[in-house]
Amino acid sequence: MSAQTTMESGIVAIDDAGGEPRAAPAVSESTGAPTILRINGRIDPEIRAFVAEHIVMFAGDAARIPGARVVKAARRRTVARIEAARIGAPAAMPNIYIKQERVLGFANSLRSMAADSHARLEYIHAIQLNIRGVLAPRAVAYAEWRVATFVKNTVSIMEEFPSGIELDAFFTKVESSARAKACAAVAARLAELHARGVDLTDCHKANLLVVPDGGIESLQLALLDLSTVRLRSLRSGARVARLAQLLHSLEPVLDARERKSFIEYYAREANIPAVSVDAFVRGVREGQAAVAMERDRSRDRRCLVQSTEFAVERGLARRVYKRRDAADAEIRGVLAAATAGSGAKLIKKDGRAECYLVPGDVPGAKFIKFIVSNGLPDECAALFRGSRGYRAWKYSHALRRRGISTPRAHALVESGFLLTKQSALVFDAIGGAVTLQEFCANFNDRFAGQRERRRFIEEFAAFIAKIHLSRVDHDDFAIKNFLLRSGRDGWEFFVIDLEAVHSVGRDLEDDRHRRAMMQLDDAPRAVSRADRMRFLTCYEKLTKRRFTLREIAEIRRLLRERFARSKRDYAATGPR
Repeated sequence: MSAQTTMESGIVAIDDAGGEPRAAPAVSESTGAPTILRINGRIDPEIRAFVAEHIVMFAGDAARIPGARVVKAARRRTVARIEAARIGAPAAMPNIYIKQERVLGFANSLRSMAADSHARLEYIHAIQLNIRGVLAPRAVAYAEWRVATFVKNTVSIMEEFPSGIELDAFFTKVESSARAKACAAVAARLAELHARGVDLTDCHKANLLVVPDGGIESLQLALLDLSTVRLRSLRSGARVARLAQLLHSLEPVLDARERKSFIEYYAREANIPAVSVDAFVRGVREGQAAVAMERDRSRDRRCLVQSTEFAVERGLARRVYKRRDAADAEIRGVLAAATAGSGAKLIKKDGRAECYLVPGDVPGAKFIKFIVSNGLPDECAALFRGSRGYRAWKYSHALRRRGISTPRAHALVESGFLLTKQSALVFDAIGGAVTLQEFCANFNDRFAGQRERRRFIEEFAAFIAKIHLSRVDHDDFAIKNFLLRSGRDGWEFFVIDLEAVHSVGRDLEDDRHRRAMMQLDDAPRAVSRADRMRFLTCYEKLTKRRFTLREIAEIRRLLRERFARSKRDYAATGPR
């Protein structure tokens, strides 16, 4: 490799202007020589030479490197642990972690011109933390591949930290009698790091290791993911944010009392005035709720980007979102069957949507829904909120992630240049299910006795309560938008028409609760008034919400207005 080597403060810098890299084993595709390569001059010279020679291998397909175990695989970043002995490394070289990062998108490419890459930040911060005596993995090298001045790919190589246990595993292993002592020790170490100006901006349980040093009182904390470290003085707001991030990640292993004790221990070690401790605790709790909401929002959007579970293909006039486990040939086949009308059964057709059932081996049957644009207003609204098909795809995964039963979505295919003209959604068909509207048409004949009738109402009330307690606001709770079937342990309910979901993750206001109850009250007369009141009582008990007589009267008024509006629409446009 043609290179110019200099020595600055014990760091070997190798700036390669190009040329052919040396041969490297197990590389699926050649990445070329790096534009910038930095190797830590404090490590063994033989290790430096080995890294310089094999840097292209470390930038290749991590899964094909001998002795590699992929720890994390995402659209932008791949992290792998490599056993040094299995790649022919010098005996002095410990096991290493490599992080391969791809810079995607024009905005991120522009940012790479002005800001340091994650690999460079991790490398610099590892050296600075080691100099300051803060426990962290030792940097080996980093490399950047640039096109013109834009960073396209980076690789960071760090030594495996010799000892330590992840924070959540540490608290899990600590006996209940020693939990308070463990919380105090970890809080004290975190406060010490903050006092020394070490800010881990992604303060998550997976980025902190507990290093035993005798008893619990003398434990130490080691930092991981050093690209998120900032060396600066922390203000009060930053301390609150970091504690909120950490305690949110520790919710599965620390109960509410232990989390409060953790905050109080930290406040004492950080010398926060006693009069401000209550406000500090309150701020951290509010921060935890904000972190939870942001994490939920991020996970809800994973079906819209390339990820380990989903794939996205975008073109000028066609966009495809699908699960990675969905076969392309199967999706094309069921869409072709529905489009051609061969082997597909038409379930519903109106001016806004067409629904087909494509039979197959159970559970291979698929439900196809074609959603067409209703003119320019729909197309313009789609620019801001997404098309109705796009919303149905997104909310399908958001609801299933919260444990709310809904048909499993496999793919969304949208067509239209700039403005969406048609969306095609592929769902699993729910075998043996009927709509709640069909079920309630002869409600009195469905049950052998009053006990079975009461059980059905209670189970349906529990399903609706679960939707609202999960902070899901569905804008059309008409009974035709629920499927149900009899299961082994009771009734199974499914919510459909997901493009009508109004929001997910926000608390429902009172008028939204009243609107939902009004829509559910629009049931056939076979459902008696006693059944409706039993449903309302069960719902109130589960949601801990009480409807006043005034609110019940308001629900009835809204229902009468809906009947009148339906009559006017029927007279003007006919049946839909």
